[in-house]
Order: sequence, then C-alpha cells, then structure tokens
Amino acid sequence: MKEIATDFANFVNAVFWHWQGWLGGSGFGGAIVVACYVYQELTGRSMSKRVYITVFIVAFLFAAFFAAWRDQYHSALAANAKLKESEPRLAMSTDMIVVGTTKDNQAILTITALIANHGGPSIATNFSATAILLDGRKAIGTIIPPIIGTITLLGNKPDKGGGVTLQAKDYLPNVALHNPIPTGGAAAGWMMWTFPGVTKNDLGVAGVKVELLCKDVDGRTISSTLTMRGIDNPPFDIRRLGSFGS
Repeated sequence: MKEIATDFANFVNAVFWHWQGWLGGSGFGGAIVVACYVYQELTGRSMSKRVYITVFIVAFLFAAFFAAWRDQYHSALAANAKLKESEPRLAMSTDMIVVGTTKDNQAILTITALIANHGGPSIATNFSATAILLDGRKAIGTIIPPIIGTITLLGNKPDKGGGVTLQAKDYLPNVALHNPIPTGGAAAGWMMWTFPGVTKNDLGVAGVKVELLCKDVDGRTISSTLTMRGIDNPPFDIRRLGSFGS
C-alpha cells in the first residue's frame, strides 16, 4: 500500500510539473499561449473565462497526463533495451568432426566447436548430443570427461601421420564453464561422446543428424544441428579411427 501511495505521489508530481511547464510557456504549451495572445491582439476580442478554463486547465492538464505517461513509457523502453543488450546471445558452430569406435565397438563422436557470444557475458553449460540415425532411432550420447594431458586420435594409416591431438585445457565444457564468454568473444574447444548401442558405421553414414545442445547463464537452450556427409567425405574432415580405449 505504501508503494502504491508513493507511486501515485510521484505521478501527481510529474503531472503537476508538466502542467506548470505548459502554463509557463514551455514547449507546445508556449505556442498555444502565444497563439491565444496574438489572437486577442489581432481581433481585439478577449477570451472568456470558459475558454481560459477549457484551454489552460482542462486541455493542458490532459496534455500533462499524456506527457507524464510518455516519460515513463520511454523510460521503460530504454530500460528494456538496456536489459536486452545485457542478455547473452550465444551461437554454436562446429568445425571438425571425427567418428571412431571403442574397443567394444561403440561409436565415438569427437567434435571441435566454437561458441560465439553477441550479447552480455555468459558461461555455457549442460552440453548434450543426440544422434538421429537413418532408421529413425534417436541415440543419446554419453559425454566423455576431459582427458589428462593430451591424446592423439589416429586415422586408418597412423604411420603416415594426419592424426588429431586433443589437449585437456581445450575441453570445451570446461572452457565455457570456467571462463565466461565476453560480449563479442568466443570459446573454442573439443567435446567427445560415446553412443551405446550405436556403431561407427551407424553414426558415420551420410544423412545422420546430430543435435548439439547447451545452456547459457540464464538457462536458455543453444542448439546446433549438423548433418553427417559420410565417414570418408573430405569436405567434412571426418576420419575413420582405429580402436580407442574406453
């Protein structure tokens, strides 16, 4: 109740100052005052009290109500715009995708990704991956915790090089959690999932979709969907791996 009374008092005060300003000749109210004066001087007629009351009290008071409302309306717009600018706007994109297998023939998906931020500073957390296979099945990935040190993923011909080296410090879920992404900045790193019951050949074929999800600091979901182009498709930089210990 006290808050309502305070708000009402502030409103009445705002209306009064706008009304007083118009009567004093500021803004559009001043133009009306001058117009009334010029009219009387040119015509030699005096305005009646009813006209004075109608113009300078009723009309100006109505205008003061509108001006007070307009001030609050534009203040609210400015506050909302400032709040929107402070909200995080994360966008996730993938760079490299590697499909491999564990010793028990479960598919492993390794992705290097980048999370850009076009809004207020934010962390990224709760990462997940879901594979939509060609037979319609949805496989939920189990994220692999960060490694210690480095690990190299070798291709079909490890003697010829071309492997992918991953470092623990670049594990994206940790990077994006412990280092808030600044406005205009980005976080990059790698993630790895196993898919129980799914083989490398099930996951790596062209047409399989993988949906990556994470959440920003406000709990909003950020998603990125990629479509596999096949294990040996060079444009997607997908390599077949040898066995990888689980």
